[in-house]
Amino acid sequence: MKTKDEVFKSFLRVKALVENATGKKIKALHSYNVGEYIDKDFTYFCVKEGIKREWTTPYKAQQNGVGERKNRTIVGAAKATLYNQGLPRFLWAEACNTMVYIQNRTPHRALGKKTLEGVFTGKKPKISHFRIFGSISYHHMPDEKCTKLDQTAQNKFFIGYIKTSKEDCSKSRREVHGGTSFQEIS
Repeated sequence: MKTKDEVFKSFLRVKALVENATGKKIKALHSYNVGEYIDKDFTYFCVKEGIKREWTTPYKAQQNGVGERKNRTIVGAAKATLYNQGLPRFLWAEACNTMVYIQNRTPHRALGKKTLEGVFTGKKPKISHFRIFGSISYHHMPDEKCTKLDQTAQNKFFIGYIKTSKEDCSKSRREVHGGTSFQEIS
């Protein structure tokens, strides 16, 4: 989201995704009691759909304890990863996304040692593709893109997982590659 007025549209997208993936309906929504969440259209939609609204006191983040702790854990892990690998701060979003991706595929005590991804999809998630964030990777260049004297591999840094290989990363200068090997030093 770029602006706060996109909250309702974002909720509609997430609602559709969750309900299509699970076949279950959203029954309750816990949110802050501030402007973007108390929009008339948003409130009307929730009443119409039978979604129970639960509110926190405005500007009292501590009332949303679980969510705030989770955010603190994600940001802390991302920060530690960036500093450990000597990576620049502008990669903070990629680091946070990677931490969430990994945590969703890690067993949780509260779920009886199941993973969030496994509970959501009903399938045990694969983790054999996990790599160390910031590790050096070598992307093999196809013969069609090289002349005899060109390098056959390019050095890159691994900065996260992508949801689909069809995603267009050209706008943000991120690249999706197959045929990549990694140099991981933990």
